[in-house]
Parts: sequence; structure tokens; C-alpha cells
Amino acid sequence: MLITNLMSRLEKIHAALGESTSLVLHGTHTVSDDMLRVAMQRGMIKINQNRSVREEYHKYIAENCRVVELTKLQSQGVEVYSGGVQRMMVEVFKSAGRA
Repeated sequence: MLITNLMSRLEKIHAALGESTSLVLHGTHTVSDDMLRVAMQRGMIKINQNRSVREEYHKYIAENCRVVELTKLQSQGVEVYSGGVQRMMVEVFKSAGRA
């Protein structure tokens, strides 16, 4: 039901504004991957995802900050963060390799 409502609302907004107006989505950390896909199908061209991508990074740091040496913690933390970005690019946005 929620996705259906989102689709309907975005279709109305997109139709009212026209193709020449870009739609941007902010505050997406609680929005599911499926809802993001629907938003993109309905004209959303920019979706901010920093907070969602950081969640796994913060979890990794919190769980390991007392047991892993600092430089290793930092480099592995970057790997965790990069994995989150890659997941969004490949699985959700389908933008990997398109830049």
C-alpha cells in the first residue's frame, strides 16, 4: 500500500512539474531499496544516501574500536563504507560503470 501511494504521488508531482524539472530526494535513511527504485522510475534523479551507507560503517567501528588497532580499524572501516556505496550503485541505482 505504501509503495502504491508513493507511486501515485510521484507520478502526480512529475506530471505537474514536467520532464524539465529534476526531482531530488533527501532524508532517505529509512526508505527501503524498493521504494527508492519506485522513486527513480517516477522521475527522481538524485537521491541522497550518505546516512544509509554509513550505518554499516558505524556498526563496524562500534563493534571493533576496542579490539582492532587504529590504522587497521580505519582501513577496514573504509572498506565497509565502500561496500555500502558499491551495493547502492550496483543493486539499487544500477549506476555502476555508467559515469
